[in-house]
Amino acid sequence: MITKSENLLDFLPKNHSDEEIVSSIFRFLLDREPKEAILSSFDISIIPSYFPEFFTEIFSYL
Repeated sequence: MITKSENLLDFLPKNHSDEEIVSSIFRFLLDREPKEAILSSFDISIIPSYFPEFFTEIFSYL
């Protein structure tokens, strides 16, 4: 299960659906690690802890 904190929404474009955002996040993660390394359940807000470039690079995936 993927969850998102409400504060995270302030950083992401408002003109994309939740599905588009989740898809772009998975593409971002898969470009950096094997699918087996991605947690089965996590909050999107933890991604920058592992990948500090997340907030600057996620826009290129949308």
